[in-house]
Amino acid sequence: MKEIFASHSEARTFLHNNESRKDDVLVLEPLLPFGPIKNGPLCDERRKFLAEIDSDAGCDKETIVHFWDELVKNYHNIWSLTSEKEIRIWYSDYPGDQEFFYYLCSVLDEKNVIVNVIYESDFNNKKSNDDEILGWGSYAHDEMMKAQSVSKVLSKDEVHKAAEKWRKVQNENAFFRTVRNRELVSDFPDYRDGLTSLQRSILYAMYRISPESKKMLKMTAILAETMGRYEMFSDWNIYSVLKNMSQKSPLPYPFVFIQGQPEPENDETLFYQNIKAELTDIASVLLKNVDSEAVPYLATGRGKGVTKTEFLPGDFPNVFCNGNYGLIPHKLENVRKMLDAYARDPDITIDELIDLIGEPFFTDGRIILNPETLPEIYRTGKGALRYKYADSEKIYEDEINYTLLKDGEGVLMNLKDLVANYTEYRKSMREK
Repeated sequence: MKEIFASHSEARTFLHNNESRKDDVLVLEPLLPFGPIKNGPLCDERRKFLAEIDSDAGCDKETIVHFWDELVKNYHNIWSLTSEKEIRIWYSDYPGDQEFFYYLCSVLDEKNVIVNVIYESDFNNKKSNDDEILGWGSYAHDEMMKAQSVSKVLSKDEVHKAAEKWRKVQNENAFFRTVRNRELVSDFPDYRDGLTSLQRSILYAMYRISPESKKMLKMTAILAETMGRYEMFSDWNIYSVLKNMSQKSPLPYPFVFIQGQPEPENDETLFYQNIKAELTDIASVLLKNVDSEAVPYLATGRGKGVTKTEFLPGDFPNVFCNGNYGLIPHKLENVRKMLDAYARDPDITIDELIDLIGEPFFTDGRIILNPETLPEIYRTGKGALRYKYADSEKIYEDEINYTLLKDGEGVLMNLKDLVANYTEYRKSMREK
């Protein structure tokens, strides 16, 4: 029987003192940390997305190339399972394992393969708590062997239901997805706080470490808190996103202040130990009242009782002020005037809102070459901005896309749609 694991650490634990079964062990790292999957894990849309991804997504090119190579290898290994008589899947509460399990079931659905599973939560010799996130790699070899007593054979109907869950997720996927609470969800910026899930997790992790006051935090502590409780991304992915929210980036209103050299010169481990960060006043405004009953919390799938805030409730209109994942940045005073005007007269025209919000507020010295396209972008929610810098003739182009997360789905909004939705949300928060 083939033993299928989601990670190398779990497989190594299993093989300890059991080397003779090496040929029976197959390791399939979770397949879907990011990228569109509507037409399958190896679809052309996904290849293009990964080829064009930049540092804003928290991944460098070398990481992406390695990810794609592993994806291709794992994909072919998975399809080889359809010729097996019997397999056993070891998986846990870790969100990546859940995604891995759904996809495996979609491949094995209606195939003549006996599917056994060992689910970590059914093996109760160890229990995780808020401060300890356990996966199979956390268990000793002897304990993993004992766990085989809870091995369960899935019925064909159970395999089919898991496969259907995968297909539903696949059909709904349109853009950047990540695993959250055992499901795949969109990682568009949320219309309420203008943040992606990973950005929000980082800020909330920093707040949890020091909720009473702003202070410099060790980068190692921030990374451990974010990875251990909220996100499946690597330390470098998380640090890259944190750096893009700092004063070193062209964000008009940064959320993080970094102390130390923000780029590693040699050893990444020593680099993390020698750099610190703190929340800015703007981040503190966004996090205000985050522990109130008015803010919903979501399970993270990273241990019993581990939750994270669905959005940051503070009264800073970040979705308008900080250009983030395809949005345009604007001056806070102009945004306030625009929101006040809409509050006084909801029938205000979109052209009047465009006049009030003013020109984009880029702080990196870029010169927009096609400002005439801005009104159409605000009217439709999408378009392209071409720009250059004063010291270079190179021309850049950014795709603007106001697809924002609302009620669990990505919704394309024009300027008036966004103003109306944001105003309604702020009103509901005041009423709570």
